[in-house]
Amino acid sequence: MGSDLGKVNKALKDLNEKADEFLEIYDENHNKEVDISELIEKRTELAKDLAKDKKESRSLIEEENVEEFSKEVEGTEKEKKTREFESIEPESSQQ
Repeated sequence: MGSDLGKVNKALKDLNEKADEFLEIYDENHNKEVDISELIEKRTELAKDLAKDKKESRSLIEEENVEEFSKEVEGTEKEKKTREFESIEPESSQQ
């Protein structure tokens, strides 16, 4: 379970770093939110970013990190449920 928690924490850290990078680029008033007006002002840069090769696109990297995090969480939940299921002792049959 410890290694699963480590994987989830790493995925969260990576996602947080990518979100910070996105905010650094598009959050002009530094309020930790990207307003539609900020995106409109930087639409050319955003369009170029979205058009880049998949490996280079900040937006796609963020999406990949979200997917990776979701898979880690799902895997952790499945393992937890499996352990809980395995720990349930079958009732002895009464005849």
